[in-house]
Amino acid sequence: MWEFDRNGSHPVQRLTGVIALCGACHETQHSGLAELNDRWESVIATLCRVNGWDRADAEADIGRSRDRYRDLSSMEWDLDLTLIDGWVTLDGYPDLLIPSEGRATLGNTLDKTKRKLSLVVGAEIPDAIWRW
Repeated sequence: MWEFDRNGSHPVQRLTGVIALCGACHETQHSGLAELNDRWESVIATLCRVNGWDRADAEADIGRSRDRYRDLSSMEWDLDLTLIDGWVTLDGYPDLLIPSEGRATLGNTLDKTKRKLSLVVGAEIPDAIWRW
């Protein structure tokens, strides 16, 4: 789960929690990518099934999420991953605070850039992850 804080001198995207989702539900959180991968109908079907919606409800919800995505994408966000400190490491960012100009080095699913994030083997998952 993400919080988007626009109040400081630099906008911050902050990880505030983690929710386990099945693949189909996770895909609804990335409907634009699903559409690019010809998975639009699957996203619509999942939203309808899980929420008890009809197609118009699902498409309206996706429309709202696209508006939010456009709004959020208009800014350069610093990234705060401190919630998972002790669980992961990130080359070059030991405090897990990544300035907006450093985000491109994190990797990207769309262009298949290799990520620098590594799990800490044997580390306990921080309790705060599940408090949302």
